[in-house]
Amino acid sequence: MGADGAGKTTVSEAITDEIQYAGQRYEYWWCGWREFKSLPFRVLRLVIQRFRGGGDTGSTGTETNRSASSSGAVWKLLGLCYFPFVFIDHYLTTAPKAFRLSRRNFPVVYDRYYYGMVIGFSAFYSFSERTVRALLSLSVLYPSPDIVVYLDVDPETAYERKDDVPSPEYIARRREYYTAVTDRSGVVSIDATQSPSAVKAAVLEAVC
Repeated sequence: MGADGAGKTTVSEAITDEIQYAGQRYEYWWCGWREFKSLPFRVLRLVIQRFRGGGDTGSTGTETNRSASSSGAVWKLLGLCYFPFVFIDHYLTTAPKAFRLSRRNFPVVYDRYYYGMVIGFSAFYSFSERTVRALLSLSVLYPSPDIVVYLDVDPETAYERKDDVPSPEYIARRREYYTAVTDRSGVVSIDATQSPSAVKAAVLEAVC
């Protein structure tokens, strides 16, 4: 996990390539959240479309990773009211498969997982650190990973790597939220300002 520009997907794919080269079975899974995908919400979307005459239902939450957020009390309250729906959808589309994979005897690389979803959502709605920690506590409902790797990169470097983020401040805000995760036991922090090969080597050393 890590803020935009940290190289999460790049490193995850490099790790799985290394595992595959060694001839081992593995599973790579991007399991963040961008829109409602579980069956109950897909049905609800169809019902809304039917009542609206087949038109687009509008935003499904995909903008939460890219739009600038407000910090007002009403905005935060809106986020707290919205989060249960996002959580339910993410749980229904992630937890069952994660529990099945946890019983398999091969490595699974989760790209983002529950932590990434919570951090992105919390930063968008400008939640307090106390709220972030409370939301992160719900991770006990998911299978616990053997190790959590946090790719840490300064906002300026991350901003140079990404062309789809509004500003370094956007990344800095998410980096602050990740501190609520990195001080938990079982989290390994890796300096992601290094070269991709150095980061991959550091991650492999941590997980192997």
